Amino acid sequence: MSREVEGWRALAGAIPCPTLRADALQALAGKRPMIDGAAMFWTLPHVRSPELLRLLVAYQVLADYLDCTSERAAPAGTRNGLQLHRALIEAIDPSLPLSDYYQFHPWHDDGGYAQALVERCRQIAAGLPSFVQAQPLAARAARLTTVLALNHEPDPTLRDTQLRGWAALHFPDGDGLPWFEWAASASAWLTVLALLALAADTGCDQSDA
Repeated sequence: MSREVEGWRALAGAIPCPTLRADALQALAGKRPMIDGAAMFWTLPHVRSPELLRLLVAYQVLADYLDCTSERAAPAGTRNGLQLHRALIEAIDPSLPLSDYYQFHPWHDDGGYAQALVERCRQIAAGLPSFVQAQPLAARAARLTTVLALNHEPDPTLRDTQLRGWAALHFPDGDGLPWFEWAASASAWLTVLALLALAADTGCDQSDA
């Protein structure tokens, strides 16, 4: 796992834009326990898969980076955050075309860093034995993680209003949970990691997912 992290650190260190480079390196340094936690999902399948480990690390590195650079650019608005976090969706949906994640971002030239992470995830995920069974629910969970863009809204009143609207849209029945519980739970991508681990096992079906 450390070799994987160091490989991404080397690529992050070569990012041309100094601001994006700082965000990428800060995410790798400050959120390393998150990467270790993601890697723990490697232990769930019955057979250890080095490819799954690479996938989990890449997805976590991508998510941490997006979180850092989205938060720094919070004044650019939620439109920017939503566009950035499309990378988390496209990373596990090879059928989607790749977006311009920095379309609304104040900084743009990452030297291909985000795209390399997305493409690594897509390539590995597509080769997992039960990916077809797990992918629809993993994609849904990934789409919900875009709530992170709303979390970074600097105006607390507007932020709560947007989060309430998001919860009403995605969970109209509520199921007894307040809006902030839904927003908090969707802000983590643990469901995605768990479903990717499931996809690495053979013989899984839709009911397992």
